[in-house]
Amino acid sequence: MNRRWIFVAPLLVVIPTMVSLWLIFRPVEPADSLAAGLQFVELMDSVGVERVERALTKRGQTDEATLLRCSWLARRNKYDEVLQQLPRRLENSPFRQDVLRLVGTSQFHLGDLQQAEVALTTLVSEFPDDLEAYRLLGAMYYDLGSNALALKALAHVQRLAPGDYRPHQLAAIILADAEKFQEAIQELRFALDKHPLQQVESSIRRDLAKSLIHIHDYQGAITVLDPDLPSTQRSALLAECHWSLGNKNQANREIESALIQSPADPPSLRIKVRLVEDQGKLDIAIELLRQILTVEPYDVESRYQLVQLLGIQGKTEQRDQEQAEYVRYRKLQDRLVELNLKASEAPDALEPRRELVQVCRDLGRLELAEMWSRAARFCEMRNNALQKNGHNDQSPEK
Repeated sequence: MNRRWIFVAPLLVVIPTMVSLWLIFRPVEPADSLAAGLQFVELMDSVGVERVERALTKRGQTDEATLLRCSWLARRNKYDEVLQQLPRRLENSPFRQDVLRLVGTSQFHLGDLQQAEVALTTLVSEFPDDLEAYRLLGAMYYDLGSNALALKALAHVQRLAPGDYRPHQLAAIILADAEKFQEAIQELRFALDKHPLQQVESSIRRDLAKSLIHIHDYQGAITVLDPDLPSTQRSALLAECHWSLGNKNQANREIESALIQSPADPPSLRIKVRLVEDQGKLDIAIELLRQILTVEPYDVESRYQLVQLLGIQGKTEQRDQEQAEYVRYRKLQDRLVELNLKASEAPDALEPRRELVQVCRDLGRLELAEMWSRAARFCEMRNNALQKNGHNDQSPEK
């Protein structure tokens, strides 16, 4: 161990302890007592929070004491207790911004998205530099498939937190899903410039490599791939690049490495299909395609490839069966893309979200169906509330 570290390490324990003790036992001044208490909340220092709350209550500052207590509950994820103990009259107090943030945050985490949106959009309309409100709105709109609104909220997060990689990473995911790969690449490079943690950086590099592959920049994708990326994912992406660059032997080595780690990995199997088909081993290619479709029946490209190979082998009956399945899944997939676009551009549109639930179920994408089911319920509640209140839009336009 470094000798200098032996000298410094005890200070890392002693100094914070001394600072914490000083903060706890120093005289609490009315001008900074709530601010001090909120610092203890961030530090997860229960002793400090309780001491400041007692001091506030003793001085008759019950609103400040309540706000501090509710902030402490929210810090410990007790959101139902926040809503029970936070008097709504405080929304008209000097602490309105903090109260709206607490209400919106709690309702968001409790799943009451319609009320969360009301609180958070009110918050950003009155306090346009409230970073946490925009963070929550971005996450909420993304989960609900309202990607246009999500990107607007994320743009505000980028403005207010220029050193944070996360809004760029989420924006890139949204853009890549919409096949806007050039814009996604730009956001991912911005994210990397913010120096994320190593594990996160590996994920960002993976997504960047995927987008580069989509625009046929295979050498660029090879360059950005992180050696620390899980080997199956990295090997599959490298194999795709080397195959596309004509380096078939290297592609084969990479894909064999990936399949040793994960024999049923669909991306790896898709590259393997190309390799064995190129070698004329059509029976093996057909078997691999059937393995892929067992895991991902909605993979229309693999199903189309299976149809073609069955036709080449003269297996007419099997080919016709797979052709019928291909046509069915192709229509569902095209409809999925169409409805995704409609839902993204129209946050108030209920019908596209309802239909997306059924389309995803028919495709066998049950997790995606559940996500769109939540989105449809939220959209319906939101529209009912807007009609009741006579409002037309509560989205963060500023």
